[in-house]
Amino acid sequence: MANVNKVMPKTETISWEGKPHIIKFLRFCLIYLFIANMVVGLFFAGLFIFYPIPAIVITTVLEIVIIVYCYYLWKTVKYSFDGEGIKHSQGIIYKVRKFVPIYKITNYSNTQGLIQQWLNVSSVAIHTAGMGTNMPEIILGDLKQDDAEKVMSMLKKNIIKVYKDKYGE
Repeated sequence: MANVNKVMPKTETISWEGKPHIIKFLRFCLIYLFIANMVVGLFFAGLFIFYPIPAIVITTVLEIVIIVYCYYLWKTVKYSFDGEGIKHSQGIIYKVRKFVPIYKITNYSNTQGLIQQWLNVSSVAIHTAGMGTNMPEIILGDLKQDDAEKVMSMLKKNIIKVYKDKYGE
C-alpha cells in the first residue's frame, strides 16, 4: 500500500515587495486639493469677499492637512507577491487589504498612459474569472517600469508552474 501522507517537496518561492512611485502621492494630492478648493469656494464664497484673511487661513490650513493626509495615505500603499499570490493593502481611515491567489489569476496586463511613459512608470492589472466584469481584481498602480516587468515575469513563471502542477506537462 502506498504512503498517502508523503511530504511534498518544498518549492522555491519567488517574492517581491514594492510601493508605487511618488506620482501616486501627487495624484492623490491634486484630486483631493481640487475637491477641497471647490467645496471651500462654494461654501465660503461670501467669506472671501468680506473677510479675505480668515478665508485664506482656512484654505491654507485645509490644504496642509490634505497634503499631510495624502502623504501618509501614499506611505500605506503596499504591494507584495509571493509564490501564493498578490497582496495589496492601503488606507488610513478606510483600510483595504486584498489578496488574489496565483491559481485564480486568469490574465494580467501592463498599461502606461502618456504621463506614465514620460515618468517611466506603469500599472499592472491582475484579472480573475470570478469578478464578472471587465474590471481587474487588483491594480498595482504607478510601479517603476523595472518593478512592473519583474512582477509580470514572476506572474508568468508562477502561473505556468501552477498550471503544470495541476494539469501535468
